[in-house]
Amino acid sequence: MITYLIGLVDEVRPVKNTNRQTGEITQTLEVTVTYSSHDLEGYKVKDTEILRLPITDREKWQSYKDKFVGIPYRFISAGQRGNFLIVADDIQIETFDKSPFAVSTAPAAATSKK
Repeated sequence: MITYLIGLVDEVRPVKNTNRQTGEITQTLEVTVTYSSHDLEGYKVKDTEILRLPITDREKWQSYKDKFVGIPYRFISAGQRGNFLIVADDIQIETFDKSPFAVSTAPAAATSKK
């Protein structure tokens, strides 16, 4: 099954990781994606996801910074090991000019009664 993480790419940063047993230092990429909307009562709802990705993808993800994206995920059920969401590299990331969930705040057209 494919699902999408939709939100604003807030940050793209390299992170150094040290293996405690071997002392080996590796780098990964940390991508912060924030979803923001409002609930039915008008209260703001926010959710932030941090993706750990290969450092080799840095340039690609840097181009998405400060843009709204839809990141495709493949849902995998592994029985007793649990369920996993993995970025689907074989499906294009969608980009949006603004939040696809933005609601227009323009006033409704006035109706006149005669």
